Amino acid sequence: MKVMWSRHAHNQRMGIVRLIFREQTREIASKWNRDFGNITRLLPPFPELGDRIPEECFLTLPPDYERLRQTICGPYRIVYEHIAEEIHILAIMNCAMLIHTCDTYWN
Repeated sequence: MKVMWSRHAHNQRMGIVRLIFREQTREIASKWNRDFGNITRLLPPFPELGDRIPEECFLTLPPDYERLRQTICGPYRIVYEHIAEEIHILAIMNCAMLIHTCDTYWN
């Protein structure tokens, strides 16, 4: 099974890492980047590892939201779906943020 990051999720990840780098240190930013990679590498053998996402976490509830799962890494939510032999990482954001429709589809 393979983990694949959508362009959207990759851009969000790099934005988080750049923000941490600017506000803290390069070492802390690198640690978070490694943590994001490490937690997503746990998903292939255990694709159901993450929790189903509660309805109240969505700005607008997508019609097929049951397919989505989340795993938490510190204060960040990683939104993903399991399709056949792939784990699609769709979004990564602070847990305090609501999930938008653009965060729920491969793009």
